[in-house]
Amino acid sequence: LDQVIKQKPDDVNLHEARGMALFMKRDYDAALTSFDRAVELAPDMPRLYKHRARVYALKNEAKSAIEQLDQGLKRDPGSMEMLLLRAQIRQLTGDAAGAMTDVDQAIQLKPDNLFAQRMRAEILAGSGKMDQAIEDMRRLSRSMPDNIDLLMQLAELYMMDKQHSRAIKLFDAVLATDGDNWQALRNRGDVLLNLGRQR
Repeated sequence: LDQVIKQKPDDVNLHEARGMALFMKRDYDAALTSFDRAVELAPDMPRLYKHRARVYALKNEAKSAIEQLDQGLKRDPGSMEMLLLRAQIRQLTGDAAGAMTDVDQAIQLKPDNLFAQRMRAEILAGSGKMDQAIEDMRRLSRSMPDNIDLLMQLAELYMMDKQHSRAIKLFDAVLATDGDNWQALRNRGDVLLNLGRQR
């Protein structure tokens, strides 16, 4: 690839491809150099900012990652991927309000996006708004009653909120479908242990 780039130094796709290859090899500094060159050649290409944001995020440079996503979203305001990536970074850095704004915007763009809906419940729970998180997750799980992951997340919310009987009921429902679900078995056991301690 380097030889081809020497022959076509102004080909943005080649620099992007080189950056992606280096990113996959976890050579983040070199990947960033390639993405920087690609942005110089095509500053209006939104995905290049997303690539740079991912590199910065993996380098634990959240502020730079968010700045890149801001630039990408200026060029493509409807990018679900960039909105949700920015929401994840904001959530990890303690900016629950910013994360919620991004998630709500993503849900407005695509109401059936399951990842965004689940992330919204996580942000609410992490912000101490457990009732609202549970209500959101109940509504979502009612719309997809066969989705074990949603039942697990709702059961875990009940567990966190010390609604033990509801948590056990949902863990039992998960285990009725998937008897080897180690997470449901472990969490159910934890709830029973907590109940035993409280008696």
